[in-house]
Amino acid sequence: MAALKNILFLQITISFILVSCCGKLYGQWLPVEEVEVLLPNGDVYEKSMEVVHIDQAGMLWMSRYPDGLGVYDGEKMIPYGFENGLSTNVWYVSQDELGFIWLGTRNTASERGGVQRSSKPFLNGILPKDGVFLDSLPGLPLLDVEVSALKKDELGNLWAASVDSLLIRYHVDAEGTVSADTIAPPTGVFGGLMIAFKEQQAYLLDRDASRLYRVPIDYEVGDTMEQVELPGSTVGNIHFGPGDRLYWKGAERLFMADAPLAKPLEDIKNNIRELEMGAVKENFVFPDNETMLVQSTGNLIEINTNTLSIRRIYDSALDLNVKPLLDIFKGRTGNIWLATNDGLARMPVDYRAYLSPNLHSTGLSTGLGDEATVQAARMTGPEGKWLTIGTSQGLLLRSEEGTWTAVGEAEGLPYPQVLGVASDDEGRIWASSRQRGINLLTPESNPHDIRVASKTLNLFDRPYLIHQIPSLSSYVPSALNLERASGGDPVPSIWGGNGTFGMVLSDDEPWYLFTKETGLETAVLTFYEKDEQEHVIAANIQTGIFRSKEPFTFEEVQRLATKGKAVSKNRSFAGVRDTGLFEHIPLIWNDVVFPAITIIRKWENELWAGVPGGVLILDLNTLKAREFVSLQDTLRTPTDIAFDPDRNRAWVVTGLGLCEVHLENYELLNVIRKADGLRGEIGYGPQCTVLDETGTIFFGSEKGLAAYRPELARHAKDSFALYVRENDLYQNGWGKNEAYFSYAALDYDNRKKQYQTKLEGYDEEWSDWSKDASLRYTNLPAYLFPKVYKFRVRSQTTNGDWVENEVPTKIEVSPPWYLTWWAALIGLGLLALMIRWFLRFQLRRQAEALALQEAAVIKQQRDEIQKKSDQNELLLKEIHHRVKNNLEVVSSLLELQSAGLTDSEARDAMQAGQSRVQSMGLLHQKLYQGENLAAIEMKGYFGELASSLLESFEAEEKLKVKVDMAPLELDVDTAVPLGLIINELLTNTIKYAYTEQGEGAAAGAVEVKLSKETKKTYRLTVKDNGKGKDFAAGATGTGFGSRLVNLLTRQLGGTLTEENDGGLKTEVLFEVAAPPE
Repeated sequence: MAALKNILFLQITISFILVSCCGKLYGQWLPVEEVEVLLPNGDVYEKSMEVVHIDQAGMLWMSRYPDGLGVYDGEKMIPYGFENGLSTNVWYVSQDELGFIWLGTRNTASERGGVQRSSKPFLNGILPKDGVFLDSLPGLPLLDVEVSALKKDELGNLWAASVDSLLIRYHVDAEGTVSADTIAPPTGVFGGLMIAFKEQQAYLLDRDASRLYRVPIDYEVGDTMEQVELPGSTVGNIHFGPGDRLYWKGAERLFMADAPLAKPLEDIKNNIRELEMGAVKENFVFPDNETMLVQSTGNLIEINTNTLSIRRIYDSALDLNVKPLLDIFKGRTGNIWLATNDGLARMPVDYRAYLSPNLHSTGLSTGLGDEATVQAARMTGPEGKWLTIGTSQGLLLRSEEGTWTAVGEAEGLPYPQVLGVASDDEGRIWASSRQRGINLLTPESNPHDIRVASKTLNLFDRPYLIHQIPSLSSYVPSALNLERASGGDPVPSIWGGNGTFGMVLSDDEPWYLFTKETGLETAVLTFYEKDEQEHVIAANIQTGIFRSKEPFTFEEVQRLATKGKAVSKNRSFAGVRDTGLFEHIPLIWNDVVFPAITIIRKWENELWAGVPGGVLILDLNTLKAREFVSLQDTLRTPTDIAFDPDRNRAWVVTGLGLCEVHLENYELLNVIRKADGLRGEIGYGPQCTVLDETGTIFFGSEKGLAAYRPELARHAKDSFALYVRENDLYQNGWGKNEAYFSYAALDYDNRKKQYQTKLEGYDEEWSDWSKDASLRYTNLPAYLFPKVYKFRVRSQTTNGDWVENEVPTKIEVSPPWYLTWWAALIGLGLLALMIRWFLRFQLRRQAEALALQEAAVIKQQRDEIQKKSDQNELLLKEIHHRVKNNLEVVSSLLELQSAGLTDSEARDAMQAGQSRVQSMGLLHQKLYQGENLAAIEMKGYFGELASSLLESFEAEEKLKVKVDMAPLELDVDTAVPLGLIINELLTNTIKYAYTEQGEGAAAGAVEVKLSKETKKTYRLTVKDNGKGKDFAAGATGTGFGSRLVNLLTRQLGGTLTEENDGGLKTEVLFEVAAPPE
């Protein structure tokens, strides 16, 4: 994941590359340039390590003279120096129960030294960013003189002793408050004290006075303080070892007191033993209950604690391959840590299981530590059991008592390098050399070419002689197998091979070649065995196993061979050319074909074959696979196999380690790697492994001869701790966050640690393996409420066991403000409002659309209705027009008819009918000419009707008609009778109202008025200013007009009244059903 935070400081770490030493004692030496962190100026720190301490978390603390401290977690070293408040050279490191680091320092040219404490607790080896080392605490100054000892007791108190008589005890309570008290001897003052604790007792060694004090760790002033004067001078540290024995260092002596705990301290003088051992340094460690390692300037001395005797001395340069030792410390899992001028070194707790032979007295100046071992074999000679080792420097032999000696060119061996070696129970040794062919070293007295001057071989009754069997260099075998009959007795011939040709040799001449023409193909290695029927089985690195078709004896070889001519020193060889001699046997297991094979070894009726990934167990006679032993993925293909029948074990040698396999059930019991203590890359060549009678395995490596002692090994590794050292979480309110984790598996035995991580709540599966010890996550999601993530990390031990951080590291990621619950609630409210607004908007749009649709339909219907109305109106107008025209025709007919009448009454009658027709025609004319076909505007209608009558009777001058009314519309059914009534009343007025007026009289006046009395009632009034009406005289004329008026009044449902009021006044009061608005 991409890092979002800017890096605030640069921390360059270089992983430890655990490198084995070149000496005989295995150790993983860490050169300082590989341990240290680069300084800001880029220079490599090249100073020595002086003090080693392991804190509560298991981190290694080292004093880096003179620049401060370094904390190592197996991955990197974190430096603390003057910039963190360190004042001077650190000699002692301790940690209290709350995690605070306490330092004891010694003086330099500019500093006096003293006690310092971190201002904050360390968390898994890391001091908080604002933490420093303090010279004093609130209200409590710390010791400010050179410190000779600083240790923590069983109650958590810190005891600090100075070189000038002070002893201060610091007590730290549960809240972290520190108090101090001074402890003084009964008389005088202390000298430079060294301190040890056991069973809540403090043992104080006064080096100046050679006196030992004992006080309880909760000592108070006035309590008894035991003391005893010790023999000799005391100059070094004091330690408790196995069996509660007390050890301290004197001048070139080591002292031990047996069980001082349950006795009065004065009795210690009667139980002191001493060992003279030269100058030694202060610190001791106890790898086991019987062993003590004492540090000296140039050596590491191994002491048997039971006998108080030196078991072995390891020279720091020759055996350890380091510069002088400065400190020694035992870790939690038993690892022995060495602080040296070269840096930090580690020895496994069971280092004695991996000790290489002590070859200082072999006579080989370079030893076998510089060159690779080629072959190894066992022999039983006249003087007992021996190991025979072929090396690039010659032959190396070990007696049954463990004495090593060399046979090289100085002893008469005619060549420096041995390619192959074989030996028999008679003490004869065959050795191959590229320069001199095959040489037989034999104790027989018959004359031979070269006399061997080896002091070891001459321990026999007769000297060894060398007999040379010449060969061409290209045909010299790189490994030799001694041929044995089926019963186990040797026969005088050996087998060998060199990678291209197989061969068989007698103990003299001739010797015979088997090439690819015999069916072996090419690249034949030097691995040969025989089955119970004497068939030869050969291994080929490219194509597998070949077996002879017939039993294969030396006599058969002689029969098959074709003699060749001499090629070297008058010796001869013969090539066997039978193409059908060998057949290829495929190796198959669970349908998997193994084409390549690296080694074959016969065990009873089985053939063990090394193949890629493991060992295939074959039946010796049928070569059918019985079982497959799978080696761990980290190991290479087997290069050699050695059997230990006494312990029912087989040891499979690979390039990266030894595999212990059970001989009966083929279970892989254990894997021993270089990280466990093996020296160098093993399995250098074929037949490089041999076991002695004790079960010790000797094998060749690129570093020389190495050994492994299973009985001393501790295979059950303690589980290491795995810490999440840092976890930082940065987040802001806008959803950006970054989580950082760093972690460390304190597996100091494994230089290739890898990790898998998983962030529960984010990762579904464990991550892929990675060697990175830190991880960064960005933009971790959290919604509504804070989300808790749990970070887990795991690693594996070299034995494949899982180790995981005990308690997952929790981080709580807060959601951004816009994804919190209240923001979600507000958002839901807003969303609800938006949905409501949207629904209303949609409903409104739907209503509008529906209204538009309805309006369109209504408009369409209205248009259709209007269209039909227009059509009907047009038709009605046309009807009214036609009716009017027809009435005009009738009127014209009446007028024509009246014109031919001579009878005045008849003519009057015709004229009256004509006026009536004209009144109706005028009404229809008003209808089709007006806008409203259903109603007649009565005021205009009455005016036009009156004008038409006056014109018809030629009375315009005699009579004036006034229509005094507001515009009023009535329906046709009402207007027609009213028009006829007006027509009759005006006609009568014209004809009869002014008959008595003479010429020149004023024009008459008629007022016509139609008014609305109520909502349904109308009043029609016609009033003239004529002579009035004589109601007693009866009707004038025919009386038809009066009857017609009465008839029309009844038709309207009205009432007719007449009266004389300055003339005749006629009123018709009528109702209409639905008067027009």
